[in-house]
Order: sequence, then C-alpha cells, then structure tokens
Amino acid sequence: MSASAPVDPDIAMVFQGGALYPQLTVQENLEFSQRIRGISASERSVNALRMADGLGVAGLMKRLPEQLSGGEAQRVAIGRALMQNPRILLLDEPLAHLDGPLRSQLKQVLRQLHQERRLTTLHVTHDQEEALALGDRVALLHEGRLQQIDRPEVIYHHPMNRWVAGFIGSPSMNFLSGELRRTIHGTTFLGSSGSSWEVHIPDIAVPALPTGNHWIVGLRPEFITVVTGEQPASPENRLEGALERVEFTGTNLWWQVRCGSDQWMIRGLPQAEARIGSRWILRLDWTAAVWFHPDTAVAVA
Repeated sequence: MSASAPVDPDIAMVFQGGALYPQLTVQENLEFSQRIRGISASERSVNALRMADGLGVAGLMKRLPEQLSGGEAQRVAIGRALMQNPRILLLDEPLAHLDGPLRSQLKQVLRQLHQERRLTTLHVTHDQEEALALGDRVALLHEGRLQQIDRPEVIYHHPMNRWVAGFIGSPSMNFLSGELRRTIHGTTFLGSSGSSWEVHIPDIAVPALPTGNHWIVGLRPEFITVVTGEQPASPENRLEGALERVEFTGTNLWWQVRCGSDQWMIRGLPQAEARIGSRWILRLDWTAAVWFHPDTAVAVA
C-alpha cells in the first residue's frame, strides 16, 4: 500500500498475522493512518506515544516489525488500527498464532480497550473459550449458517441445538439418549444406547415433553458429579460409572467415566481418589439438563 492510498476512517482491521508494514518502524506504523490524513508530525507523534504507552510497547518505537515478538507485533497492529479512531474494529483471529501467556495478555488488552472506548468490535475466532471470554454477544456459524446469537452465558446454558451444545464448552457437553417414562414412582429416564440404566428425574426438573418418547438429554460435565460417602444417595443419584481416564486442566479435574456403553466426562474428586477402574455412584443434576429432539437435534426443553 502506498502512502497515498485511501483509508476508510470508520472501519479498521487487525489481521491474524499483524500485517505491519515491514519497512516502517513501530512509530511509523502507528502514525501511518494519521500521516496520510495530513495530521501534523508533532500531533501524530504525541498520539502514537500515548497509544504505545497504553499498549505497553512505548520502548519499541524505533524497532522494525522483524525485531518484534508475536505479541509485540499484534499490540502494534491493534494500536495502528485504533489510531484511525474507527467506529468499527474488525479482528480476524488476532490471537491465533500466539502462545498461552501472550494470548492471555492480549485478551486483557482487548477487554480493557473495549471497556474504555466502547468501540463496536467484530472478533472472528475459532476458539470458543476466547469468544465466551471476550464477547458481549456471540454468534455461532456452522457450514455457512448462523446457528445462534446471544449472550455467552445464554449460549452456554441454553443452546438452541445439539451442534451448539457440543461445540461450546470444554470438555464438551455429554449427550444421553433414551426414553422419558412415567412410572408409579414418578418420571424416569431409561438409557437406550446399549446401556441398561434408568434414573429418576426430580419433579422440579421433569420437562414438559411427552413420556413414552425418545429424547436426547444434554448435561455439561459440571452437572454430573460423584456422590461421596457423606452425601445421601437419593433415587436420582443411583447411577454407577467406572473411571476410565483423568484429565487435569489446572483449575478443574475431569473424569471420563463409563456407564454401560455410554462414555461421559464429569467433574471428579481430587487426584488422590482417581483410581482407574474404580466404580462410583454419579449424581445427575436434572435441573441443568437440555432436551433435544432426536431427529431435528433442536432444543425443545
């Protein structure tokens, strides 16, 4: 792009790889849009220094892009875009090529910039955790179709279909296939994926759906927990699973358990009690269940 190329002042974009002008220093990259708009050298220098200071790159003003780390280059790219004073900021996977610590740092930068400027931002990402952490509203696209758009917490707890439910969340939502039944003891759910298990559903959590039909139930891992000796095993708890694998994520400990032919991820007990092959009684929190139609995969309750 030449120095005389037009710049849309209303829209600015940050690319996945930063896309800084390689022959320009950090300061020159930051000043670029204001220079071609005819802003004086002294004013744009002050503006660039203020922007660099806010992004933590003020000590790099004389460096060329090749002398920057990935995180530094992305900060400069964000600053260059903001120097346009745009009305809309487009972010095309700006954190995709960064390691964990740098991703966390730039998440904080982006969140702070948004809070300070209240700038309309469209952030494209394949990282669902990134979308939930940064978005005021999240739009999910699959095979060219918009699946759901809503606040992050609504999408997480009330997905509109099975694809959304399975895509959002780590570990992914568990899906239980079976029949909703009415018995003399209340409402139960009979597993139908080759497993021979049946559990009672508390009256407060019984969905307004026809009994005698097959449905798919979605339960996130944190809503299937292990019943310890100190906890009463109410009828809806009486479901046994065998521990197959332990997944430690730092803040959480997840267990992969098998119940008949079903395999679920659940929130487990401390590592010391995680013995592969051990069997445990599981509690399913039916109040957090999402019910899907078995044919359309659309959420129905």
